[in-house]
Amino acid sequence: VTLDQPGSTVVKPSQTLKTTCKVSVSVTSYAWHWVRQKAGSGLEYIGYINTDGITFTRETSKNELYFEMPNMRNEDSGIYYCARDTHQRSFYMHTWSMGRGAVA
Repeated sequence: VTLDQPGSTVVKPSQTLKTTCKVSVSVTSYAWHWVRQKAGSGLEYIGYINTDGITFTRETSKNELYFEMPNMRNEDSGIYYCARDTHQRSFYMHTWSMGRGAVA
């Protein structure tokens, strides 16, 4: 399974980060998540359900996942990854397949 994300995205404070994750399997076959890695830190789980203004959507016909985070702040800088559960249609993230990340 491959997860393809765009490269660097420059987002200024108060702007909205939008990124796409193109996957090689049906987006309906697995649970998909988003994580972030800030400079010098480990992975931080963002989620899979719309919350705190962050929007997660998908386009099943294109096998694409979308992540949108409004009102970016300097402290939101980092690499944003899409991630797939190892188990189909589950929410147990034992191991992730991850995209290469979108830098913001």
